[in-house]
Amino acid sequence: MFNENVGTSPIEYWISLKMTEAKRLIRNGELNITQIAEHLGYNSIHHFSRMFKRFTGVSPSAYKNSVGN
Repeated sequence: MFNENVGTSPIEYWISLKMTEAKRLIRNGELNITQIAEHLGYNSIHHFSRMFKRFTGVSPSAYKNSVGN
């Protein structure tokens, strides 16, 4: 039912919310990438980076450079 109404699985939706928050936190510039990963519940910076790139198309550091932080 969730899939039909939202267009994605609950897990994919949850991850996309986390990635939206990650982008906001990167733009904010108060936390580094490792702190952001921990804040969002990732135990591994590598896993966070892979998920971020999967959802945004760029690495967290490339995103950070593109927004000027």
